Amino acid sequence: MLAPEGDLANGLVIVGLYSNVYPPPSTYPNVNLIQYDDDAVIG
Repeated sequence: MLAPEGDLANGLVIVGLYSNVYPPPSTYPNVNLIQYDDDAVIG
C-alpha cells in the first residue's frame, strides 16, 4: 500500500506489477484480459 504523505485515506493498493517473469496477458493497450492459473481467459 502506498500512502502519500502518510495519509491512509489517500492510499493506493498495488496488487502486482508485471515483469519479464510474469508478463501481462496482452501487450495491446486497448485489450483488457484476465488470465487465470488454469489458463482460462476472460476478455
